[in-house]
Amino acid sequence: MLIEGLKGVLGDDQRRSVLAIDRQADKLVHLVGELDNVEASTSVDPNAHSGVFTSPSLAAPSVLVADDDEDILVILGELLGDRYQLTFAHD
Repeated sequence: MLIEGLKGVLGDDQRRSVLAIDRQADKLVHLVGELDNVEASTSVDPNAHSGVFTSPSLAAPSVLVADDDEDILVILGELLGDRYQLTFAHD
């Protein structure tokens, strides 16, 4: 819609930006399609506490999360907090 000029004429920089976003969206669709075709593993390694990385320790792996956006830190904490020992860097 934007690239076709339905919302007004785009400048050269705007056109390049929209085309770059379109290419990235196409890549994302392709990657999601690949992920949809991957079968989940039915066997679980008891040493893979994170679900990915093995560890000889029973402690959750440590992860440093750094971002200047407090909302992003909260979201990442909610997503990762059950599997990892998180340390947050706010600035």
